[in-house]
Amino acid sequence: MTSTSILHKANQRLRVLSNRLLEVREFERCAITRDLHEEIKHALPLITLSLCELGKQAGLPDAPSCEQQVTDSFQILDQAFRQLRALASDARSYDA
Repeated sequence: MTSTSILHKANQRLRVLSNRLLEVREFERCAITRDLHEEIKHALPLITLSLCELGKQAGLPDAPSCEQQVTDSFQILDQAFRQLRALASDARSYDA
């Protein structure tokens, strides 16, 4: 074999390995995204329910004023839901 053919074969092998690495990275990224989505989609509604209860208690006499904290928390949750939906949508577009 000539040095040119050896170099050519080495370059081909390098391209194959590089493509495989990209495939594995993409698979792992999608797996992590799906796992994150599964975890968060269960946690955020629980937080929302908890804040609802806190908001109800805030209206009771003798309860400390925490209405602004509840309002701020709902805004944070809403933002997190939007970000999570965008992340899941992006991951699905890569799966297609």
